[in-house]
Amino acid sequence: MKSKFIFAGITVAMMPFAVLSCTDTGTEDDRPEAVNEIIDVLETSLPQASSFTDLLKDADLSDVVSDELTVFAVQDDTQEKSETSESSSETVRRHIATGSYGPDDLYDGRELSSLSGEILEVTRDGDKIEINGVAVIGDAIPAGKSYIYLVESTIPSESEPGGGDTPEQPEQPVDPQEWENDLHDFWFRTRTLNQSLAYGYGGFTYNNVRTVSTTYWDAAYSIIDSGIELLAKVPEEDRYGTDALKIRLNMALVYSYIYGFYCQCIFKGDEMDPHNDINYLRNELDNIINYMPEEYSYAARALKARLELNETRYQAALDDCLGIIESGRYSLTQDDVFGSMDNPGVVWAGCEDTDIDLSKGAYFHPVRYEEVLLMAANATNELGWQEQAVQYVNQILEWKGMEHMNPGASHDGISEAIQNLFNEDMAGEGLEYQVWRRWGISNEKMSVVDGYTASTNSALPIPDKALGQYTFLPQNPGY
Repeated sequence: MKSKFIFAGITVAMMPFAVLSCTDTGTEDDRPEAVNEIIDVLETSLPQASSFTDLLKDADLSDVVSDELTVFAVQDDTQEKSETSESSSETVRRHIATGSYGPDDLYDGRELSSLSGEILEVTRDGDKIEINGVAVIGDAIPAGKSYIYLVESTIPSESEPGGGDTPEQPEQPVDPQEWENDLHDFWFRTRTLNQSLAYGYGGFTYNNVRTVSTTYWDAAYSIIDSGIELLAKVPEEDRYGTDALKIRLNMALVYSYIYGFYCQCIFKGDEMDPHNDINYLRNELDNIINYMPEEYSYAARALKARLELNETRYQAALDDCLGIIESGRYSLTQDDVFGSMDNPGVVWAGCEDTDIDLSKGAYFHPVRYEEVLLMAANATNELGWQEQAVQYVNQILEWKGMEHMNPGASHDGISEAIQNLFNEDMAGEGLEYQVWRRWGISNEKMSVVDGYTASTNSALPIPDKALGQYTFLPQNPGY
């Protein structure tokens, strides 16, 4: 099912916003800069939320480290005294989510983490926007890197009526066909993220990178969690059967995308504790290669070659590429590689490409044979085998009707040829962000994107929620 970038509506009892106690006083000097920016905007743009603004000024938020927040400010004309013993700081914290969420970043069913530790559920039906059942009024208002929304009444706490008393409904089991559809949507989401990071597609700016990162991380691990649930239903004796291995291969692709964007990831499973050892992915791909029917194993080899190149394990990457090349199953032909699912230039046939703006043809394919040849050229060039690297490059040049490279080409000359071919032929397929980092040219390529910082943005920030959940996971440098 496609994620909808919309809120949907549920109705709960509206709770009065509460001025409870002012023992939690904060000062402008103690407050983080992001909070001061929010207060300035509230005072100038939302005078109808003056009581909330006063509470925000008094609240102790000195422990807030994020410079990207989303605030749900309560309008004045619905505010009354509260009977609860909750402090004003606790109330304010419930109305502030970590992360900067513009309207397009919020979709039906999304859960935001508030500073109070409570969950804020986003729903939307057309233009009707609600947060935990409380209606949002008007448009989002930017405040530095943050956003402010006006809400019609206090968002109830989880212990108040309408704030979490409804019994949880049992989760519906994962439907395999729906999971496959979600996978296809995730491929398109990955391509869109890559285009945003690499080229500034859709008006992207690195000033909003934390929010974009959190959105993608959540989507990726939603796919992973559903895959784990599907695998848990497979009988033990069938865990190495083709159907189970296909699920594992698709999960490995998702993991490889995560690793490509973050340079690390959390590996999870029904029978293992979460961890971040990249050898798990390497071993998982080896298992898929060894046990899967041959026609499916080459896709796993290609994913492993990507991983090994990113880890500068050039001999291992070359071995995986040779396993594909020497099979004789694939070749470069003049037929449109994006025109069908059955083309010898496709290693992993994907799905119908429904994204008109980014489509390169009728079909999207996660792995193409040209990439395998480029990876083989990359690996042999780094191993010092320039003549062999030129042979792989020349296969592509001949296919394109271009003049061959000289067999005596230098390392740098071959690297330039590989990069040119990749940028000409592989652009827009979801790989530039990780491949440019692999080649050490991220700064050169992405410095044109607004807000890009050379010392920081060649990898995405790990979301705060993940860092809190997996304390062994380090944040990437610069964030």
